[in-house]
Amino acid sequence: MIRLIAAIDTKHGIARASQIPWDLPSDRAYFKAQTLKFGGNILMGHKTFSQLNNPLIGRTNYVASHLLISLPNGVALVNNLESFLNNFREDLWVIGGESIYAQTIGRAQELYLTTIESDFNCDQFFPNFNNFNLKSSNGPNKENNQTFYFEVFERS
Repeated sequence: MIRLIAAIDTKHGIARASQIPWDLPSDRAYFKAQTLKFGGNILMGHKTFSQLNNPLIGRTNYVASHLLISLPNGVALVNNLESFLNNFREDLWVIGGESIYAQTIGRAQELYLTTIESDFNCDQFFPNFNNFNLKSSNGPNKENNQTFYFEVFERS
C-alpha cells in the first residue's frame, strides 16, 4: 500500500524556500511513529533528503532523482520512479517533496495529513486530494501557538 504523509497549512502549503515553516514537535513524533509502521519503507525526493542530511533511522530510505547522485550507505537511489512504483511490492510511505507527492498521489491509498490552521505563505504545495475521504481525525491539538489535526484520508 502506498501512503503519503505530510503536514499542510490551510492552502496545502508544505514548505517555504525548501524549509518547513512551522515547529510542531508532536507532528515530528507522529511522523516518526507512523513511518516506522508497515515495514518502514520511505520514499522521498533528492531535495527532501538533502534537508534531512542523514537517512531516517529504522526505515529503508529510497531517494528519487533523475541525477546520478552519491548517497550514504543505507540509502537506495531510485532513478526511474515509475518503474520503482510498478515493481515495489511492500508498503511504502511517501514523505515529500512537492514533485514526489504529485507523482505518487494517483497511486496512494491513504493520506496521513497534519492539517495546520494557519497560512504560512508557502511556495511548495501538497497536491489536490479531492478523491479522498476523511477516515479519522484527532484534534484539535495545540502547540507553539498553532492549532492542528492529525487526519487520515482514504481513496474514495
